[in-house]
Amino acid sequence: MGQLLSKTGPRIAVCIALIGLLSACSGGDSDTLEPSLTNPPPAPALPVKIVETQPPLAVQRFAPDNTAAGVAFNVQADGNSGVFFEINGAAGTDPITVTFDGKPLTGVVVSEKVITATIPGDYLKVAGTFPVELHEGSRTIPAGNFTVK
Repeated sequence: MGQLLSKTGPRIAVCIALIGLLSACSGGDSDTLEPSLTNPPPAPALPVKIVETQPPLAVQRFAPDNTAAGVAFNVQADGNSGVFFEINGAAGTDPITVTFDGKPLTGVVVSEKVITATIPGDYLKVAGTFPVELHEGSRTIPAGNFTVK
């Protein structure tokens, strides 16, 4: 019998301790638990900084993107041809310029969703495919190619 108690004694003690702990946690004698375990202090609030960002300026499309050599289109009051760019994203604080084959265009007007510019007739005299780009500070935003046929 002594051997049986010596083997089962530690197990019975552990079971009794667990039953007492479960009883205390389930509404039994909660005075026996430390107050910090039954009612922990709230976690400190961490500062949260919400930053609203908009995607950078991007050209969705521009039009028209072609003409026959020497033929004006969307003729403006000054005789130049008008082109527009549908944009997404936000323009930054730097001014926006538009280039046609690396040459700056005039008459650039920027609004929330559209940028317009005028192409001088001299740029449309020779057939070819010419890159059109927007420039915002040091950023270059490709718009596509303009084809003169």
